[in-house]
Amino acid sequence: MTSITHKITRAANQLQEKNSTDVPIKERIAACFVLNRMDLLPRGHEDVVDSWLLLGEWQLDVRIIKMNYMHKIV
Repeated sequence: MTSITHKITRAANQLQEKNSTDVPIKERIAACFVLNRMDLLPRGHEDVVDSWLLLGEWQLDVRIIKMNYMHKIV
């Protein structure tokens, strides 16, 4: 697991547990995609396509987590 996938997984766990997180915006957006919870996108980033594009190369990390590390999301 790379440092980025670890950060995203940690953010996803925080969102899953309490519907909030104190991580940077990009990590939160990535976590929302991992969880498939677009309702938790940060204010001002509600457009799903724009948010996905904002992730840039992190899109691959989201896909890797979805394929290989969902068992790490509590």
